[in-house]
Amino acid sequence: MLPTRRPRTGRARPGGRRRTSAPRTLSTELAALDWQLEGACRELNEELFFGPPQTIEQRTERAARIREAKRVCARCPVSQRCLGYALENEEEFGVWGGLSELERWELLAERRARRG
Repeated sequence: MLPTRRPRTGRARPGGRRRTSAPRTLSTELAALDWQLEGACRELNEELFFGPPQTIEQRTERAARIREAKRVCARCPVSQRCLGYALENEEEFGVWGGLSELERWELLAERRARRG
């Protein structure tokens, strides 16, 4: 009978030591997203910010939905952090921090043009 081996946990580190927990960068990244817990949108239907799934909205419906989402953002205590996150990660869809996809795209394009 072969001896049984205990399963290894974690990945080997330089020097032969094993990592026993998640890398610090992961916990740092998760902590950086804590602001989302304070968002005014947290318990609202995501369709308000991203539109209905697999549906083409009429222009007037889309405009009304975006206006309403922006009203939520206007009273949100973390809207600036939300917008910063969306810009940094180049979020393609939805209203983030009070700006629509097009508004964020224009802002990013303007920033890139200034950098040359």
